[in-house]
Amino acid sequence: MDEKKTTVDLSLTETEVRVLFKDVRTSHFLRDESNEERLEYRRQLSSYRVRKGVAQASDAAARAPLWLYEKVCMRVSGFTLDGKDLMDHSDWRSKIPARVKEAVMNAYFLQIQADEGDEGNS
Repeated sequence: MDEKKTTVDLSLTETEVRVLFKDVRTSHFLRDESNEERLEYRRQLSSYRVRKGVAQASDAAARAPLWLYEKVCMRVSGFTLDGKDLMDHSDWRSKIPARVKEAVMNAYFLQIQADEGDEGNS
C-alpha cells in the first residue's frame, strides 16, 4: 500500500543534482535558496531590453542561473583539479564550467517542477 507523505522535513535543505560532464556523472549539492535569493533570481531572469524594437533578454537574465548556482551550491563531487579533489581548492566554484552550472540549474528547476506537478496529481 502506498502511503502518502503528510509532512515535509524542513531540516532537509539540500538537494543533490546529478549531471554528466565529459562522460562522468557529477553531483552538485544545492541548499534551498532564501526568499530574497529567489526574488533576486526572478528579477534578474525577467530583465529585458529593447533593441531595434524587439525585446531581448538582458545579460543579467542570461547570467541569472549562474548567479543562483554561485549562491546555493554548497559542494560538488566527481571533479578533480591538478590531481586533487576540486573541493580542496578554495575557489572551487570558479573552476566549474558555466555550461555545467547551467545544466545543474536547469535540472534543479525541472526537479522542482516535477515535485510541484506531483502535488497536483494527488
